[in-house]
Amino acid sequence: MGLSKSQRRVAIATDVIESVKKGVYKTGYGYVTLQRKPTFAGALYDLDFQSNLDKIAQCHVCALGGCLVSMVKYIDGATIGELDGGGNAHQWERLNDYFSARQMALIEGVYERWTTTLGIRSGERQGVAGHEFKYHLTKGDMHILNTSEKLKLFPNDKEQRLKKIMENIVRNDGRFEPLQG
Repeated sequence: MGLSKSQRRVAIATDVIESVKKGVYKTGYGYVTLQRKPTFAGALYDLDFQSNLDKIAQCHVCALGGCLVSMVKYIDGATIGELDGGGNAHQWERLNDYFSARQMALIEGVYERWTTTLGIRSGERQGVAGHEFKYHLTKGDMHILNTSEKLKLFPNDKEQRLKKIMENIVRNDGRFEPLQG
């Protein structure tokens, strides 16, 4: 019997944590940017990601980008080209099979430090994600993001923040609960 959706979310979050610890995932912005190993000179775009992990040196990811890469590594395959530079719409569709739109928006909101108004972040660069996710956040959700920021429930360091978000998902059986730090 296969894993339930909540078990899949826990598996995804656990893999993100391990991949960050091993240095395979580097935190950043822009969803997913893959860095090929210098010893591999061939075209990667159409290759299956799962069977060609050995050709990838690092994945630069945001919170949802990390979830996406971990998801396709073990649960739902994709080509390298589908992941590299992974756009919001592509991520949204694939991850929506496992995480609700609201959960994805809260995860990204805490990672990107959205505060006060939709799409505005404290101390981080502005991007387009806020505009895509804003329709899935209520005023109550923005209050949750503001409160988690004010209480400093998640670290300033992006790598530590990503790990803490994923640990929260694991601890809460596949749900992200921002006010539980």
